[in-house]
Amino acid sequence: MLIFVQSIAEAISFLIDRSSLVVEGAGAATFAAALSDSVPDGNIVCVLSGGNIDQSKLETIFHGEVPP
Repeated sequence: MLIFVQSIAEAISFLIDRSSLVVEGAGAATFAAALSDSVPDGNIVCVLSGGNIDQSKLETIFHGEVPP
């Protein structure tokens, strides 16, 4: 499965806004995949890990942009 950086950034933002969870990009990738339409219906388990995200990247995501 291919997950784009934009989708991961959106997943990070979603998790912060809705769950108050700060998750780094690799940790949010499974959640980004679950939010996509390419996952079959049924039960899904996402491991959310890593709070070691660079502050500047987090600020970029908050502004609705994709970090470099």
